[in-house]
Amino acid sequence: MASSVTLTIQSIVAKETSPVNFTTYQITAGNLAAWDAEWATYKAALDAILIGVIRDEDVRVYDALLDAALPASNLARRELKLLLRYEGDTSGDKYTSEIPCPDLAALTMETGDANFVSLSDAGVMAAFVTAAEASMRAPKDDTETITIQSAQVVGRNI
Repeated sequence: MASSVTLTIQSIVAKETSPVNFTTYQITAGNLAAWDAEWATYKAALDAILIGVIRDEDVRVYDALLDAALPASNLARRELKLLLRYEGDTSGDKYTSEIPCPDLAALTMETGDANFVSLSDAGVMAAFVTAAEASMRAPKDDTETITIQSAQVVGRNI
């Protein structure tokens, strides 16, 4: 699959931005350094033809359809989510993320509060927390590790 890039161009009006989207060849570990050099050249050339400002960039390394099947359960609804609360280990900054369609039958709920999932259930949630804390980083600083504080079941119909 190809990789894709989106650059956001800022106009003179603070709330007006426009995307520049394009597809590039598949970025891999083997060609990342070469792609990064080509990318820097492209951004410099683009900047030279702009009066606006390149505000931000989003590089999608790969885009793959993992499974086209519909879930087996009719309880897999996007309105039902896990609200993940976490914080940066150095800054202490607090963040949230939502995970849709949780499998409530696979999760252990905290005693006394049916909306919070036990993070240390010695099962699937503990494995998720371990994996998430190993790979996630603070949104403001991609070198800052995070600690998950809680996972709360939220939605329109709980």
